[in-house]
Amino acid sequence: QSFQWSPSEEWIAFTSNRRNGLDFDLYRIDLAGRKEQLLSELSGHNQLTDISKDGNQIALFQYRSVTDSDVFVFDQKQSKLNNITGRSGKFQNTKALFSRDGNHLFVISDSLSDRAQIQLVSIGSSEKPTLLTREKGEIEDLSLDPSRGALIATVNHEGYAYFLGTEVDSKGLFTTPLPLPSFKSSLLSSPSFIPRKNSRDFFFVHTFSISQRGIWLWKNRYSSAW
Repeated sequence: QSFQWSPSEEWIAFTSNRRNGLDFDLYRIDLAGRKEQLLSELSGHNQLTDISKDGNQIALFQYRSVTDSDVFVFDQKQSKLNNITGRSGKFQNTKALFSRDGNHLFVISDSLSDRAQIQLVSIGSSEKPTLLTREKGEIEDLSLDPSRGALIATVNHEGYAYFLGTEVDSKGLFTTPLPLPSFKSSLLSSPSFIPRKNSRDFFFVHTFSISQRGIWLWKNRYSSAW
């Protein structure tokens, strides 16, 4: 089971296998009246990853195996579920986040490279996906700031993990690199932007030995243990 808050924080989207104990369907619950609605019956294991800025579209990925997963988008106005990555064949497609205009998705995928990278995938058009990164390591996670104007990716390379960050335009294209914390022989993970307008400050997890792990803050281009 997974869930995502709506941008208005008035409702929550979630997945549950309550229908048959096997398949994780898509639901919505409005908090004010505790009204629950089944949005779409799905098959297999499905995990929510994001809700568009206007609250209409819900992104999720359907996991079938380590090498086979697809990203779907449910359009609430049309009550329609669309497979966004299925046309590419059997590849790993996960962690989909909406661009600011809601017409594109940042997707972690290995369909255009020999390792998981960030692709920009168009929603509802025949436009081919754009490969946004060519890192030596695997992209493991993505995080957007509340305005959807800045993105941080977690990259795993040779057993260590570092951050890749950039400003992004409304369509999701990369613009200006972000200043980011950097440590040698460390594992950086779980970047979480502070929810302030246009803020580029964020918390993150810094693991620098087998037994030492802590929450750190990146603020004004300086890292400090929290």
